[in-house]
Amino acid sequence: LILSPIIVAAQKTWDAGGDGINWNSANNWNPNGVPAATDVVLLNTNTTFTIFNVPTQNIGKLQVTGTTNVTLKPNTSGNRTLTVTTAATDAILIDAGATLTIAGRDNGSNDRRLTLTTSNTTGLEAAINGTIKVALDVAGQQNTYGVFTKGGANAVIRMNSTATYIHEVNGSAIPIAIWNDAALCNI
Repeated sequence: LILSPIIVAAQKTWDAGGDGINWNSANNWNPNGVPAATDVVLLNTNTTFTIFNVPTQNIGKLQVTGTTNVTLKPNTSGNRTLTVTTAATDAILIDAGATLTIAGRDNGSNDRRLTLTTSNTTGLEAAINGTIKVALDVAGQQNTYGVFTKGGANAVIRMNSTATYIHEVNGSAIPIAIWNDAALCNI
């Protein structure tokens, strides 16, 4: 008999209980601990805030709910990619009324980008009902931008009827998605 380890996804909810700004501060999450590869990351504070130092890593799901308005920015030591990996219809979820901004970061002479992407997993869907924006960290710093994309043909991004996509960068690409006729794309 060979037993395989069972990996259980935890839910990590942002509560800003540590320094209030750093992804890698364990006390900013409830329960305390930085999100791991299979975790569901829930951002539901119903406030406006920025999370800095988003690393390159895999997470299970990313969900922005309520009237939360959050900006994610990478750390300053290189371009970063946050990859969502769970096969679910809410792998990336942005509620109507919520906004997720993906931005780069100005680090003086070394500008940084942050990419939010999906893995190439069949059954993985991003359900965008609110606003998703890719933006510059600093106006005029063209390499400080965010990117939102899917990581292969098997994943799906759905821009639903209440969705708004805002492309505030000179560069990057509009995500390949299934666009509802009522969804908005602002460039």
